[in-house]
Amino acid sequence: MKKPVVRIHIIEDDIIVAKDVARSLTVAGYRITAITHDFESSVKRFKTKIPDLLICDINLGPGKTGIDVVRELRKIKKD
Repeated sequence: MKKPVVRIHIIEDDIIVAKDVARSLTVAGYRITAITHDFESSVKRFKTKIPDLLICDINLGPGKTGIDVVRELRKIKKD
């Protein structure tokens, strides 16, 4: 029986770190559904495709933090 593929959304403002994490996870057999870099793009993408797992940086540069993003995404998930 084929095991299900876990879909992962990465939220990271440093593109090099995001790509490295994505590459490592892909090699390990996971599917990256999105890489986003800030609050707005993360929320917009999450609304279109809810992943199985979210990996989120806390410091996303100036403005809202990764904690703010996760709080907003939890509201969306509950709906």
